[in-house]
Amino acid sequence: HPATAKWYDRRDSVYIEFCVADSKDVKINFEKAKFVFSCLGGTDQVKHQNEVDLFEAIDQNVSNFIALSSCPQDKMQIASFDI
Repeated sequence: HPATAKWYDRRDSVYIEFCVADSKDVKINFEKAKFVFSCLGGTDQVKHQNEVDLFEAIDQNVSNFIALSSCPQDKMQIASFDI
């Protein structure tokens, strides 16, 4: 199942939030022109996965993510990567 996602762009960065309740085993894999987000989540720990193709190549060495569990309804947010 894909996770619900919201994105925000700035002049030099893109921020993407994936919100999954009770998320565990969060993984993100940055590739040259795409990234893959995955985790287990929800009350029945269903696997969520999003594969996002990007318009341009990214620098995989500066791309990063942050997992937060403090947003409303115990959802998890993932951010960000620089382009």
